[in-house]
Amino acid sequence: MRRFICLISFIILTGCSLNPKDLVGTYEANYGESTEQLTLKADGHYWQVIWKRKGSQAKQENSGIWRIMPVKDFPDRLTIIFYDFLSADHRKNDSKEQNFTRTNFITACTKLFNSIECSIDEDTGLYYVKQ
Repeated sequence: MRRFICLISFIILTGCSLNPKDLVGTYEANYGESTEQLTLKADGHYWQVIWKRKGSQAKQENSGIWRIMPVKDFPDRLTIIFYDFLSADHRKNDSKEQNFTRTNFITACTKLFNSIECSIDEDTGLYYVKQ
């Protein structure tokens, strides 16, 4: 029984550690009528593409800089700040057309086994999911 508990503890601890290099890649989010793709590059730049209607060719593109912010109280997550980011009020899902504003955006990223998620709005359960 002790070996089983040790094995489970090892799997949980190693499966949840998040390395900053793990963040690089492409993420996707779907909300309301919009789909968003976010690419984090190793050089500290990001590329953001938003399709305001699913399946539409009409899109809005944006790029900027991202940086990791240290969080002492949560060693299992990494916090990122995006500068000059396009963001929407996702609590207004009753609207078919999202309005995006340019802002600095902070998100917390976590890893559970091979899946990485970065929160868009934890209250509404919206996340970017690494592809």
